[in-house]
Amino acid sequence: MGWDNFSKNYKDRLNNNEPAGKVIAEEYHDAIKGGISLLGGKFLLGKKSVLESTLTTSFNSMGAIPFPTALVQGITGYWLGGVYTYLLLPYLPASTPIVPGTIPPLVLPIPSNIEFADALVSSVFIPHLLTVSANASTLSLPPVIIPDIGFVVKK
Repeated sequence: MGWDNFSKNYKDRLNNNEPAGKVIAEEYHDAIKGGISLLGGKFLLGKKSVLESTLTTSFNSMGAIPFPTALVQGITGYWLGGVYTYLLLPYLPASTPIVPGTIPPLVLPIPSNIEFADALVSSVFIPHLLTVSANASTLSLPPVIIPDIGFVVKK
């Protein structure tokens, strides 16, 4: 799963009249599950329900709750309290807490020649993931703190 699948599935599922908030949250979660941090951390415990709830509330509000605001709240809530597990680096602990990072604003309106899902990926999701961070530490005495900044999802 990657960003190309996110865009394709988003379009397909909306054509099947699925709710946009649910579609974005589920497809985002599926993409993130396939990603990896700089030090090889795999993401655990994403709060998909928080992202879905904030986006659905925005869509149902008919503009009273702006989508960009709901997107920032939802993505922050999704990552808040999440952890990485490190499978490739045995000297790191089993999991480490994640700092959600900075979410760039989605500039609206989106130009007519760009698909909405593609704009989300290129202008919000990818730049945001570069700022997601965690502090891993070695199991040595004294422990050495190793910053793990950035998260990558394949195209």
